[in-house]
Amino acid sequence: MTMTYRRLYNELKEKANTLGKEESAVKIIILETTGFTLSELIMNFDSPTPAGTREKIIKNFSAYAEKNIPVQYIFGFAHFYGLRLKVNESVLIPRPETEILVDIALDRLRGYDNPAILDLCCGSGAIALALKKNLPASNIAAVDISPAALKTAAENARDYNLEISFILSDLFAEVTGKYDAIVSNPPYLAGEHEAEPIVRDNEPPGALYAPDQGLRFYSRIFDEARGYLKKAGIIILEIPANKKNEIMALAAKSGLAGRATVEKDLSDRDRVMIIKTD
Repeated sequence: MTMTYRRLYNELKEKANTLGKEESAVKIIILETTGFTLSELIMNFDSPTPAGTREKIIKNFSAYAEKNIPVQYIFGFAHFYGLRLKVNESVLIPRPETEILVDIALDRLRGYDNPAILDLCCGSGAIALALKKNLPASNIAAVDISPAALKTAAENARDYNLEISFILSDLFAEVTGKYDAIVSNPPYLAGEHEAEPIVRDNEPPGALYAPDQGLRFYSRIFDEARGYLKKAGIIILEIPANKKNEIMALAAKSGLAGRATVEKDLSDRDRVMIIKTD
């Protein structure tokens, strides 16, 4: 029987189900290996799969399904807020859920002529680049403690010709100046028990885990942020849904809880905390 793209897709989808892997990854693997758009794949669904192409698709599927490597690391990029960003083992893979943080930041900052924005724990630069792409007049500084992460973020910025200042720093340690907004998706897992195996086995621990039951970075940001915000500043943070109360308590300890609100993501889970400091 001829190995069409349809047959190959169905066989790999069945294997993915058997192994407890995501069906959606099969489509991504076929599209990225072939270079097809989705419409081109549909048009060629009943065409024979060339032997060389089939071998590459199966190899990439094996890396994902059997070796437990994220699809984004196999192909070296991830999609975020309409951007195609380079990713590797030195940076966290940007998640679709984080896009709501960008939505909120854009909504709150569109009235500014040239907002100054500080992105802490920037990783691949996903948040900073998405904000700069949609707020061209903004002045953005992106911070990370990892030189390798900053190198990747800077490459992504160059790919899109976006001017962002990158700072090697442990949060605010090397930061100067005042900002209209501080945004961050900091590490917030308490330990490996909170990470799925594919995450635990591949993504950088420094971008995943934090001391104090995953709360250390929130505590530090709340304690230090006022010194880097303009009078009518705003803090926008991604939070884990199961730690909202603990993070709110930390905000209260720093005198910020009365100004804090939390927005939910599309799955109706607590996702983003917004704190006005004016």
